[in-house]
Amino acid sequence: MKKLRFFIGIAAVSFALAGLWIYTNQHTSGPSNDKTDESSEQPAYYNPGENPLAIITIEYGESTPPRTVYLLHDYGFCIKWMGDGPPGFYIYDKPAHKITAFTDFSEFLNALKAFPDQTRFDWIHGCCAPFSCAMPETEHQKLEDVIDVKKFTFFNNEVVCYCESKRILFHKGNNESDVIETLLYH
Repeated sequence: MKKLRFFIGIAAVSFALAGLWIYTNQHTSGPSNDKTDESSEQPAYYNPGENPLAIITIEYGESTPPRTVYLLHDYGFCIKWMGDGPPGFYIYDKPAHKITAFTDFSEFLNALKAFPDQTRFDWIHGCCAPFSCAMPETEHQKLEDVIDVKKFTFFNNEVVCYCESKRILFHKGNNESDVIETLLYH
């Protein structure tokens, strides 16, 4: 009798979990931590909006079309320092329709210092392992010092989901064929 109650209990828990899984999958779409565009279920950074500035293209493979990520606000930056190659640094200027890429961290910091005090930025991150996950603490502190001195502020940091992607293309202009570098995954 105890074994029967045990198996009935296990079955009830299994059915409850299966029901929760079905409910969750029917009522959610995309990564749950992404800010979404009110007009659709996709993250807002997939919507080109007015004066679009394409910054990243995410390729998933043959069965899923690539997704282009657009800068949401006027200014932004991204640090690609993941330990799988040389670091890259990108400053996005939507009003000037310009992307500036750097391979030297000091040049990147000097370019940030040229912005007026209290400029607001989008800081572009990747999910799971942030694009700057291998950035040394000394360089991270230098960046924080510039942010503090210049009193930069940030919109919600944009976390770009690249789960299940095959590669990520960082743009150097608004033409999707203008690619600075590629990160390969799976």
